[in-house]
Amino acid sequence: MQKLFSLICLYLSIGLSQAKARSDYDAVAKECTTSLSDFPDIRLPGALRPERYHLDIVPSTNGPPYIFHCTTTIILICNEPTEYIRLHSLNQLFLSIRLELLPDDYIFTNNWTHAYQHETDISNHTSPFYNFDTFYEFVKGRFVGTQNSEVDQFLAGNSTIFEELNKPNEQNEPNGKASKTEREISGYSIISCSQTPHEMIEMQVNKPLTTGRVYKLELKTMSIITSDSIGLYHAAFTDKVTGAESDVLTTMFEPTRARYVFPCFDEPDFKAVFTATITRAENKISIMNLPRRMTLGPDANGNYVDVFDEPRDVRMSTYLLTFAIGEFDSIEGNYNDIQTRVFGHRSFINDAQLILDVTKLGLEFFEHYFQIPYVFPKLDSVVVPKMDFGGMEHWGLVTYNRKAAIFENIDSYSFVNLNTLVAHEVAHQWFGNLVSPSWWDDLWLNEGFATYMMYFAMDKMSPDLQIADLFFTSPVRGIHEVMTVDQKNNSHPIYVPVKEPQEIEEIFDVISYAKGGAVIKMMAFFLGEGTFQNGLKRYLIKHSFSTASHNDLWVALSEQAKEDGLPMTDVKSVMDTWILEPHYPVVMVTIADDMSSVCFEQSVFVETAGQESRADDVIWQIPIACTSATELDFEKGPDDIMWLQEKRQCFAIDILAPGDWLLCNVKQEGFYRVNYSLENWRRLTDQLNLDHTVIHSINRAQLINDAWELNKMGHVTASVALETLEYLEKEAEYLPWKTASLHLEYLDQLLQLSRHYGQFRIYMKSKLERVYCKSSHRSTLQQRMLHRTVTRWACEFDLPSCIQDMLDIYTAHVQDENIQIEADILNTVFCVAEREGQYVPLSKRKEAPFQNEVDAEMLASGCVRTPWEIMESTAEPYTTVLFVQELVEKISTQWELQQAKNVLNIDDVGRAILVQQKGLITARINYWEEIQDEVISWLYRPRE
Repeated sequence: MQKLFSLICLYLSIGLSQAKARSDYDAVAKECTTSLSDFPDIRLPGALRPERYHLDIVPSTNGPPYIFHCTTTIILICNEPTEYIRLHSLNQLFLSIRLELLPDDYIFTNNWTHAYQHETDISNHTSPFYNFDTFYEFVKGRFVGTQNSEVDQFLAGNSTIFEELNKPNEQNEPNGKASKTEREISGYSIISCSQTPHEMIEMQVNKPLTTGRVYKLELKTMSIITSDSIGLYHAAFTDKVTGAESDVLTTMFEPTRARYVFPCFDEPDFKAVFTATITRAENKISIMNLPRRMTLGPDANGNYVDVFDEPRDVRMSTYLLTFAIGEFDSIEGNYNDIQTRVFGHRSFINDAQLILDVTKLGLEFFEHYFQIPYVFPKLDSVVVPKMDFGGMEHWGLVTYNRKAAIFENIDSYSFVNLNTLVAHEVAHQWFGNLVSPSWWDDLWLNEGFATYMMYFAMDKMSPDLQIADLFFTSPVRGIHEVMTVDQKNNSHPIYVPVKEPQEIEEIFDVISYAKGGAVIKMMAFFLGEGTFQNGLKRYLIKHSFSTASHNDLWVALSEQAKEDGLPMTDVKSVMDTWILEPHYPVVMVTIADDMSSVCFEQSVFVETAGQESRADDVIWQIPIACTSATELDFEKGPDDIMWLQEKRQCFAIDILAPGDWLLCNVKQEGFYRVNYSLENWRRLTDQLNLDHTVIHSINRAQLINDAWELNKMGHVTASVALETLEYLEKEAEYLPWKTASLHLEYLDQLLQLSRHYGQFRIYMKSKLERVYCKSSHRSTLQQRMLHRTVTRWACEFDLPSCIQDMLDIYTAHVQDENIQIEADILNTVFCVAEREGQYVPLSKRKEAPFQNEVDAEMLASGCVRTPWEIMESTAEPYTTVLFVQELVEKISTQWELQQAKNVLNIDDVGRAILVQQKGLITARINYWEEIQDEVISWLYRPRE
């Protein structure tokens, strides 16, 4: 995100209207300094704290480009004497600043800041400007001797302009002396203002503010409405039937973007009460965190003012504030006395019931789970045309990205994503909103908990969906995915000290979300569900409407563990290593010859030996629970844990009989990999072939994933990994097949350019035929997801029954568009139709297609099996790049690399991609050289 400072401080006399301000510029008698303050701190000082904000937002009605006027009133409490007021502010034109000392008996809840207490107050209200051109001319008119290009840079948000203003008010004082203003009469005035580093402004007061006193700071600003998802931004819905656009103004303030809209204490620890008035056109509505108490208008310009000022006791951080203005329709429901609504464009709002339903379920679940009532009288949702994230948890008004909120012809993946997304944002209403992190280095307290809770809560709210298990295999922020990321050299800890805004932005990644959620899942396991739940409740109650750090959470959970008599009561000693160190451990399991004991040895699991030696002194405290062929108990709890607290430890066990296999990390509750002796690996894979169902599906997926990742790191042979795939024709569960498909895809890439690829295709058909037939029965969510995965593979390897089924489905749809193609197999159906020469472009259809059909058509154009088939197509730049990318993913030998270079000599773009991917290609070649003999032998071995 671009972080260039833009600030112009212009003092205008109090009480002047905008029209009079334009004509009386020479009467202004205050200055703005152009020098930067000597202010090295990246955090705001604590001398002043905001108690309340009131925002009066007036957006322009003409554009683009769009602009807005904001009057920000901040009630401040002085904690220590200071002559400086420091705030965050970025890309704002300051029109006036006023500081007022409030009476000793000022009562926050009885006094209010906005001017529209009664309907009669609105009649003379006028907008401070009308359109961008007026604003542009106004800005240019403020600067004497300033080049227009500099003004253009400011308006683009790419420049900082300071203009020193110290002119006598000759109109009011003929002798050239400036008259005393109301500010000076009250004893306080701003004598200078300047920009400081770290996106702040600094205002110097004529005398120190006094400890314990309350002040009112009023700042009037103008700013640009952006087209990016920063601050207050503009986007538009396009009606897919009429093509008409519907403008939407909305906000994104997380993590450090509120400062783009109004001057503020833009750090999570500065919580305050927010209220607002929002001016909007008659044909639009405005919504924000608070309920709308009343609407006033029309004013002199025909606009209306919505007043949002109840409740007046909910304190929140600036990043949680939001509002939206647009031509919204809505659907409505209620949970007890909490109003729930979903706002969005008329073209889809009636299909948005899923958001409403999960919101209500989430409110009910989390109120009971935490035993803490939701604090607002409403929890609205609004679907906006675009934003940086899938959703944003603003307190009382959650925003969702239209691309994430898919309703029409929804497939199982999108269904899961939307369910968990809504649960994630509702969980934040407690974990993140009620209690926020003291600083952004503990972002994971927000996102890790919401990630864990979105799966846990969905499992409790809708157990028939079995969504909790999907945490492991989710392609976005799933446990398997983040383990692969975290084993890379460039990974980082969950807890990351951050300073600058750019550093804060960078930690919104899979480590904070998925690894954070995974270690919380592990913590819930070793504490037990009851202790974990009550410990969270203790934490939330103690820090409600405030902020906290991870150490505060450790204290609350440790206190609960002691109260409940758990063997492990020092949560900090366990969890600090998991959040303060990058990577994670692999545990080597060794069984004694007499089967009476087991030894565990831990080491860091990371890509290179250099990294291993660097982290050699890291000791994780690892909760290990095991089961065996004799015991077959996959429901373990805190009492079953063996704690590995040293590099190597041995434990007596009594669950093994001669010839038994031992399986550890039951249901993969811990965030680590497990390795075994070759004999134990053989016994486990034998069990999979004999009767895989005796091992839990989570652990079947874990065995496959661990074996392949261990092989890539050189911990086990390729034969061990390959043996985990042998039973797959019997596998009827989604988790193992999804996990296996990722590793089979990599194996497919390694083999695709070799002379052994035909044998691999024969092998894959043998594994897919039986399961493809079984997967046609799909009454549950995971069965539908399994069918989607297996169907794609079966048709890709030309299983005749799959090809024919897809063509039959497609033909029926073309003949009668009322017969819809099942969304889960839509891509595969279109792909097969394209490859078999039977595809009819959507442009020739009578009915408007669904968005996922448009996406599927785009994918179908690239549905070819090998890069050589792509090479036969036209030599357009896009095709060349596609060809090179496909080729790069499949090079696994030096010979193939040389052949690719020969082909790519004709294309500069291709050669550039090849150079860019050199490291990945080299790693793949080295890996293939190590495993190819085992793979080839495995492919050609006799099978029944």
